[in-house]
Amino acid sequence: MLIFEKLVENTIPTGYPINLFGKTLSGKTLLSFQSASEYLSKVKGNMLFFDVDGGADIFLKHWQPIFEQLFNVNYKVFVLPSWNEKIVAPNQKYVKFRGRIFEYFGVETKIEISKSGKTTFVPSGICEDKVKYYVEQQNIKAIIIDSFSQIFKDAFMGTQSFGERARAEDFLYSLIKTVGKQYPDILIILNHHQSANPITGQVNIAGGSAVIQNSKLAFYIEHFEKEDTGKLWVYRYPNIKPWDKNIPIRFTNKGIFTNK
Repeated sequence: MLIFEKLVENTIPTGYPINLFGKTLSGKTLLSFQSASEYLSKVKGNMLFFDVDGGADIFLKHWQPIFEQLFNVNYKVFVLPSWNEKIVAPNQKYVKFRGRIFEYFGVETKIEISKSGKTTFVPSGICEDKVKYYVEQQNIKAIIIDSFSQIFKDAFMGTQSFGERARAEDFLYSLIKTVGKQYPDILIILNHHQSANPITGQVNIAGGSAVIQNSKLAFYIEHFEKEDTGKLWVYRYPNIKPWDKNIPIRFTNKGIFTNK
């Protein structure tokens, strides 16, 4: 039983993104990968892992053997490098980024930063839908984007770019939801860096707020490092008030566990 399901005491729906956020090193990637691995043990498929921060290979090399043994499952993880590719324009008036993650979903995009620092997000064309290829040809049953908010942090700077960032976030989120609707048996988890304490209601530009505030499934992970314990909170879930419910968790060298 997934930890998310223990928290809400119900089956977590597949085909719709689960948003998980928390501070740096709080265990977002670990909990996402563990939950996806456990799900794959039930449905017998493979995983698509969008690596936004870089370094996913090191993480996966350590944890995949542990979870394969823990859940008695064998699966493949297809890693897609998903950080933005920076391109300096010849006229030096704009700094351009290639929104590589959008291309995996079949849409070419340009992210341009003007000399004044304002960012413009421009969907510019259609390309091969690689996610569809992986899902249909490689039996993908779990998708992790690690981490969603970092996709936008380097290219959308300053308050004047907040609106364009929100538009880009919503656009990508819509593409992800479309995949879930087409393939409703896929578990989808999006990780978000927390740039400010969300319990206070403070919104920070670098925190991926546009998606989280409009999501139907969002959770927050806390890690108390000195005790290797923490809590998993409900932030968005039907019929459960925000921050109204949590479950204690503990961090071990075999993963994250509850006492239930």
